[in-house]
Amino acid sequence: MIETYKKNLILTFLKNILITAFFFLSLVIIINTLEEITFFKNENVSFILPILLTFLNSFSVLFEIFPFIFLISTMSFFYEILNKEELIIYKSYGLSNLKIIFTVVSSAFFLGIFIISIFYHLSSNLKFMYFEIKNNYTTDDKYLAMVTENGIWIKDQFNEKILIVNAKNLVNEHLNDVTITVFDNANKFERLVTSKKINIKKKLWSLDNAVILNETSEKRIEENLKIETNFNSQIISNLFSNLSSLNLMKLQKLKKDYKILGYSITKINSY
Repeated sequence: MIETYKKNLILTFLKNILITAFFFLSLVIIINTLEEITFFKNENVSFILPILLTFLNSFSVLFEIFPFIFLISTMSFFYEILNKEELIIYKSYGLSNLKIIFTVVSSAFFLGIFIISIFYHLSSNLKFMYFEIKNNYTTDDKYLAMVTENGIWIKDQFNEKILIVNAKNLVNEHLNDVTITVFDNANKFERLVTSKKINIKKKLWSLDNAVILNETSEKRIEENLKIETNFNSQIISNLFSNLSSLNLMKLQKLKKDYKILGYSITKINSY
């Protein structure tokens, strides 16, 4: 069983964590609500929508400021036990500062595991819902990180072929204004494929009226061309998602996709 002094220390520490977290959550809700109201000021939507979006987004913001919550809570905790002269009582029973600090550090460690494994999973799923809803009310992809000014770039390797894909944008399940350069494993050019629109709902991409230019510069048009890849619309969308909307399993999967594409995984590792 946990000794009485440990119980008291843990409960006091958790109480300070909860009070500080509640204060910051309240502040986040107030600020977010004002931001959402401003965003929807020209939209004919119910007042419930900004409140719903605030709720979905607030926990993700709270997760990001948890280091400060821990810092302020710890300061508040020690101030409380010093102000109530509890530290003197603990020491009168032979407790050292090291034991007190070890109890607090252990509590913070296990609470941190809970926050990263459980709370983060919940907040990231809520954040994903937040982006899905809000994207319906914006036309400039403000809430999607859509790579570069030159559109989407993808490098894929499938069945001993290397594909370099450039598209203007991704809309629903279609890539628009697409150019696909196909190389063999020795990086020798094989053909260039262009299409106005490609259906990428599945990993077997479907191209209508594709223009194909081979290595001898011969040009032909194929009405229904199929190209096998490692990617579909869902995977590509996730590649450019806000990292805070992905839970740990999704981050791990995204890391694998980035490796296939040859993208840097430094940001994912740090997240």
